[in-house]
Amino acid sequence: MDIQLDSLDFDKFTIKDKNGNNVTISIRDELVINETNIQQEFLNQSGKYAYWANLLEIIRHHSETENIKLETLGSQLNLQVRQQYKQAGEKPTKDMVESAIYTDPSYQAQLKEVKKWEYRTKQFQYIVKAFEQRSLMLTQYGADLRKTNAHVGSSNPYSY
Repeated sequence: MDIQLDSLDFDKFTIKDKNGNNVTISIRDELVINETNIQQEFLNQSGKYAYWANLLEIIRHHSETENIKLETLGSQLNLQVRQQYKQAGEKPTKDMVESAIYTDPSYQAQLKEVKKWEYRTKQFQYIVKAFEQRSLMLTQYGADLRKTNAHVGSSNPYSY
């Protein structure tokens, strides 16, 4: 099976704030753990998690907003299509109405927007999950360091 990708766009994100400022963030850089300053990594973890979880909620909100717009447009088109058939003296079937709605260019454009935001939501769900895994890894790493330090002279945390 061949899977064609436009790009591997999950490493760097550009976030535009309400003031129009762009910030490009590398997920790899955010998730990396600096072993030489592990204490700082512990201290920064909750802030990093909160930041990305908040971004996820903002993206979910945008996704839900676009979905509501799609539903509203679908309802408006439904009324228009039914009115057109009524004026022509025809009684439309459910399939006829749905086909007219789904093939409408404005509906297709909004559906594309909904799918774009759903994709972004999934991406950020995986990023937040990665920060949850990072937290678990930091906890385990800290436990390994304590075991290592308990065995004076042992540099291998697994040699107990």
